[in-house]
Amino acid sequence: MNYYKKQPAFSMLELVFVIVVIAILASLAIPRMERDYRSEARRNIVSALRYTQHMALIDDVRDPFDSSWQSKMWHISFSADGSNYTISSNGSFAVDTTDGKLVDGTATGTPHARLGKKYGISGVSRSGGCTGRLVAFDSLGRPHGSLPNAGTAPNYASYMSSDCVLTFSFIQTDISDLVVTIAQETGRISAN
Repeated sequence: MNYYKKQPAFSMLELVFVIVVIAILASLAIPRMERDYRSEARRNIVSALRYTQHMALIDDVRDPFDSSWQSKMWHISFSADGSNYTISSNGSFAVDTTDGKLVDGTATGTPHARLGKKYGISGVSRSGGCTGRLVAFDSLGRPHGSLPNAGTAPNYASYMSSDCVLTFSFIQTDISDLVVTIAQETGRISAN
């Protein structure tokens, strides 16, 4: 009688090979688990700009009987240091559809609008067609570099004469600047 029956099993070489393969896969996955602040900030800022443009498209504020209708256009305004933004029209703030909070850049508003705290953005510079703190959109989605004062006649000089370039810098110096471009005629939004 043979009490020791040979049973199928893995050899030591096969076990070592499986461990090596698992180690290689783990080494590839670990760097991807770190947060990519630049990519997250890019998605947030581009989404906020597109949301502002969308609000302008669906909420046509043109009114031939109101000489100051342009002052009511939907616009996004970045703080001087780029640490937060607001989306508003005629004193009313947009509502963030993900959490139901106002996009007003304050501690009680949506945390998505607080770029400095969430992504470490430390500054924003503006060039091209947007030298002011805000970018407005008309009912056709075209960008404007400013809003005329309330009570004044419509002023079409606010149309951007060149592409708007917003450059965001980060507290961490190893993160390259984020450049967002808004095309002058079409309002097309892109980022690097």
